[in-house]
Amino acid sequence: MVTVALTVLAGLVTVLVPAAATAATFRGTAYVTNQFNATVTPIDIATNTPGAPIHVGNTPRGIAMTPNGATAYVTSQNDGTVTPIDVATNTPGSAITGFNAPQGLAITPDGATAYVTNSSTNSVTPIALATNHVGTPIPVGGAPVAIAITPNGTTAYVVNQGGGVTPITLATNTPGTTIPVGNTPEGIAITPDGATAYVTNQGDNTVTPIKLATNTPGTAIPVGTFPWGIAVTPNGATAYVSNANSGSLTPIDVATNTAGTPIPVPGGGLIAITPDGTTAYVTTGGTASVTPIDLTTNTAGTPVPDNNGPIAIAITTVPTATPTPTPVPTPTPSPTSVPTPTPSPTPGPTATTTTLSVIQVPLPLGLGGIVIPNAHIAPINATGTIQFKHGSANLGAPVPVIAGTAIGPVTNLTAGTYSLNAVFTPTNPTSFTSSTSNTVIVKF
Repeated sequence: MVTVALTVLAGLVTVLVPAAATAATFRGTAYVTNQFNATVTPIDIATNTPGAPIHVGNTPRGIAMTPNGATAYVTSQNDGTVTPIDVATNTPGSAITGFNAPQGLAITPDGATAYVTNSSTNSVTPIALATNHVGTPIPVGGAPVAIAITPNGTTAYVVNQGGGVTPITLATNTPGTTIPVGNTPEGIAITPDGATAYVTNQGDNTVTPIKLATNTPGTAIPVGTFPWGIAVTPNGATAYVSNANSGSLTPIDVATNTAGTPIPVPGGGLIAITPDGTTAYVTTGGTASVTPIDLTTNTAGTPVPDNNGPIAIAITTVPTATPTPTPVPTPTPSPTSVPTPTPSPTPGPTATTTTLSVIQVPLPLGLGGIVIPNAHIAPINATGTIQFKHGSANLGAPVPVIAGTAIGPVTNLTAGTYSLNAVFTPTNPTSFTSSTSNTVIVKF
């Protein structure tokens, strides 16, 4: 079994690259987390057919595969749990507890340890996978959302949405000096040779390369609007970046750090690449689907339906030989009459619901704190904007809804009590209704 292990959340895709495979085609499964109905959908990558959903905890966000392809681990943000899934039977195991708004996760190349980001407590928690024992949290930066581990297993790199990337020495689980990157970093991927990490920056529409030998950031690479997921091809030649607001996938030449021509996709979420490097899968929750991309031609294929908020994705595959197809005679069609369709009544707008959650980062000395509001809109294909508010005051400008999700601005609040909510305004009021979220009380 050949496995691509991916760590994803809010934007992370980390590729743990296997040994080269020699088979002509690959059969296997892509596992997609669905944030709106607490499930994971398996997709047969030979036929791009979705299977029966696998039930996990509430608001599943990140997913990673063990290097042997036997188990997938899924973070559930609202439950504070991590659920193992037996890939052979697609059966969930007992949830592992002890996390705080977990999002991203990554597994070491030896399969011994998983590292989970706790976005609400600014820490990373290790799990000993032999026993599923939870270890002591490791302090990192504000609102950690994504993580990647070097191919040699020595260092984890944690993306802090509040700013910067924190390296962790895995031999001692010790955090190092935070590496500066762009505004609102979200996703990360490391090249197969372990030389460079690439970090997506949603706040300034760039990708920052980091030279890992010295932990030095390089010149930011301009890409599309609101870059989210990122993955590197198994041969290390190209990084692909999904641009959520541009509806595109930008290839980056790793040798020159130059962005190429964007590939149109319906939306743009998180990414996984098959071990042969021929196909990328992009979660496009705004269109309730997962889209395959032919990387030999950089063209999008037919989206695979998934109506439950697809966000993170991991692939495990088994190489197989390519069968020779048997020619089938094409029958001559018989003429048939085409009935005249009966006009259907025009439906009214679809009702929407908006749910608000808030990442809270208290500051010391009574200085207040930092909040990052997140709104989830159902149905997932609703398009429009979210205005985050505290009381009658707006928190920044309206934020576009992408993949059924809108992430609000990183906001500093002085000491006090705040009532936060989110108001959804549809792009087309004849298609969807407006809605107001639950109220979240924040006190610093």
